[in-house]
Amino acid sequence: MITRDNLNEVVRLLTKKQVNKIVSTDKEYVYLDLFLTNSIASVSITCTNNFNKYNNLARETGNILFDTVDLRALLYLD
Repeated sequence: MITRDNLNEVVRLLTKKQVNKIVSTDKEYVYLDLFLTNSIASVSITCTNNFNKYNNLARETGNILFDTVDLRALLYLD
């Protein structure tokens, strides 16, 4: 589950390739999907214009749907 308490750590898990994709996308939203196991944490991203589908998915799974502009700002602050 992604919360405001672990959001910075989740953003730090993004690979350089994922960051480049976020920076260059023309999609409105980015869905961050956190995977946790006993020893590994990783994040997958999906760039999308489909707010309803991914907002519902985020609510069901505890992940997060970002406005792309807001996520870009967070990346540059970090």
